Amino acid sequence: MAYKIAGVHDFEGPFISCYSLREESGVYVVLDLRADGYHMVDAGESGSVRQAVEGHGGKACWEENRRGTLHYAAWYGDEAARVKMLEVVTGSCEIPCLR
Repeated sequence: MAYKIAGVHDFEGPFISCYSLREESGVYVVLDLRADGYHMVDAGESGSVRQAVEGHGGKACWEENRRGTLHYAAWYGDEAARVKMLEVVTGSCEIPCLR
């Protein structure tokens, strides 16, 4: 399954568990599945997407801002590519827990 960010970029997921994410370099998005579809709650980039989501310090914010069920999606690429991709993702919509 692929989740499109900014209408064009395929992310793997959404997954109900962060354990479905790979321990690889990339960009992750935290999504809230509501009756009207997915809403982005947070996004980030890391050398290990799964570890970044598992140990994320913003989980309280995710819970405060969700109205449905949290899901996770990821796009994988090297450091230079993931930094560029994060810029695209964060520029596409308002993200309440983005630091």
